[in-house]
Amino acid sequence: MQDHDIALEQLKVRIARAGLQLPPALLVNGDIDATLLRFLRARKYHVDAAFAMLESESQKTVPA
Repeated sequence: MQDHDIALEQLKVRIARAGLQLPPALLVNGDIDATLLRFLRARKYHVDAAFAMLESESQKTVPA
């Protein structure tokens, strides 16, 4: 398993524990993994930073 795969799984666990619901408008082509990888890449695969960014963007995005 590569580092980005591990980071992706860690981010999924973090989201589940926080009970964070991602608005459909935030999803890349409806693909949760592609969306999470986008946030991870933006934060150089630092899970905590990617989660904080994702949480912030989720609050800004108006539900569709």
